[in-house]
Amino acid sequence: MRHGKPLTMRPSVTSRTSTSGLRSISSGVLLLVLFLAAYGLFMPSIDGSMSAGDGAQSMAVLRGTSNGDDGLAAVKANTLVPIEAAGEPAAVAVEPDVLASPATPASRVPVFDQGEGEAEYPGRQEALERMFDYSDPAALAHTRRRIQELHASYPPNKPKAAVFVLAYPIHCGTACESPNARRQHKIKDCTQRTSIVNLVKSLQANLFSKHPYPVVIFEPDWLPEDKEAVQNVTAQPVYWQRVTMDENTLPSYYENQQAIITYLKTQHPNGDLSVPNPLFHGFGYRLMCRFFAGLIFHAPLMDEFEYYMRLDGGDSRLRGPVSPKDPFQHMADAGLHYGYVKKWGRKSKDMTQPFHNEWVAAHPEVKWDSASLGFYQGPQSRPGGNMYYNNFEVVHMRPYRTSVHWSYFRHFDQKGVFLCGPQDIRFGTPGHPGGAPLGMDKCPHNGDVMGDADFRAISLALHASPGQVGSMNENDVDVRYQHPVPNWCQA
Repeated sequence: MRHGKPLTMRPSVTSRTSTSGLRSISSGVLLLVLFLAAYGLFMPSIDGSMSAGDGAQSMAVLRGTSNGDDGLAAVKANTLVPIEAAGEPAAVAVEPDVLASPATPASRVPVFDQGEGEAEYPGRQEALERMFDYSDPAALAHTRRRIQELHASYPPNKPKAAVFVLAYPIHCGTACESPNARRQHKIKDCTQRTSIVNLVKSLQANLFSKHPYPVVIFEPDWLPEDKEAVQNVTAQPVYWQRVTMDENTLPSYYENQQAIITYLKTQHPNGDLSVPNPLFHGFGYRLMCRFFAGLIFHAPLMDEFEYYMRLDGGDSRLRGPVSPKDPFQHMADAGLHYGYVKKWGRKSKDMTQPFHNEWVAAHPEVKWDSASLGFYQGPQSRPGGNMYYNNFEVVHMRPYRTSVHWSYFRHFDQKGVFLCGPQDIRFGTPGHPGGAPLGMDKCPHNGDVMGDADFRAISLALHASPGQVGSMNENDVDVRYQHPVPNWCQA
């Protein structure tokens, strides 16, 4: 991967001569070159060499990482067109209709950093392929084109942003019912589909009416009619990405994987990890934690955006207009990496230990922001620190897409900290944030577990000072977020 100024390649054009015949010959050669390139007979590769069949690669983007260079170069019809880091491009590259085959590595790697592979992001490709569905490259390419066309219609400097949710499964019988509906015994068929429809209604009324942005929904089992019900309540496009949440989701780098899965199966209906247990924060909940901690920044479709707003999948609403300033525009104008609605004191022990210290010892060259680190860790004299309530968050994703952040996340993920932990005696059964029964020796860290909020708070210190973190309830931004809602079935 080259660093610094992005490589720019353009079709060669013969310099002017005073002879019209030479102009005709050179024009003919140029047309022949473009004709052959259009049919994929040859095409400049990323490193400038010519290779047969490279025309099948539909989209590639180069991004500097180690020196902070966020310049991009997008491949469009055999031309690498530079996209400036300082703002919107003059013209957004729309993906050609030629699709990469599923076997082509480039079709499986996030667009924003196709030039960076296993060496800089070890284990990432496998982790993504196990979580996200890449089985229909044509559909994925079509959705990318729609997003790129949307961005091309934006006014200059409008942030490329999306609101996203991770949806609960809705086609698994009573396990998919609203817990509130289950208690009332009188609300029929109130699944998360109803609640997400109501959530998107609240977004349309309170955010999109003044600040329009698309919605991205990650879902495990939604059908076309389910998706149509959501799209029908908003004027903004809704994009969909299938996720897999079963025993095949965990990558091979996971330690003690089989022991974790064997235990969690005992807590799910019929041992099926894809079916929720409404009384237990089980496998799906734990996968959600690792999804938000690190995988979201590399997810398909999200790589077309620079900012996201996260809301809880269904069990949340926006209450009242977001006014007067666009929260994404505020993030961009203020140079913020992270936006929150509230924070709280952490009275429990530091759940990032000993993993944080292990990684720091192995990477002494990485510089941390001491103030941001102190926000989470708190004073040395007593336990406790602070965290952001990240059930709602607005995030600038570029700082989280570095190889350093991936390495830090992978270290935690490898140890199983999002999936296993001690029994939570408050609930009488393993519950949030618990995992394994007391004494079950399946995790090398004695069963401690952590959620994505802990990880988000401490990992901010990798790239953000306190001045790059801001409230979404000040400076002309007012986000009225409610979670949980009293009833999934009501708007």
